[in-house]
Amino acid sequence: WVSRRYASPPILVTESGWSDPDLPVEEGVVDRLRTSYYANYTSELRKAIVEDDIDVRGYFAWSLMDNFEWGAGYTARFGTTYVDFALGNDPTAPERNDSQPTAGRQWRWREALSSW
Repeated sequence: WVSRRYASPPILVTESGWSDPDLPVEEGVVDRLRTSYYANYTSELRKAIVEDDIDVRGYFAWSLMDNFEWGAGYTARFGTTYVDFALGNDPTAPERNDSQPTAGRQWRWREALSSW
């Protein structure tokens, strides 16, 4: 409809996402509904590009990580990555505070001006 009405404008899909209530860690990290949402949305987006020749120039998921939302605080989760908001010491955290392990047992070192 947009393409026909406005002579095929370039389209950018911004802040596309799925919100869930705050769930326990065990349920939150599985996140099948969000996975299905993104799979279905991007599949339909691809069909629009390939079958209907829609000029889609970009797609931006909201958001990479769960975050504080002004309207809902920490009670709604939007991220593709589950964040445990529990405050306090993490007994599973590495002893060295200046580095962070990756899944492949590699180490990243915190730069002086890094934000993580």
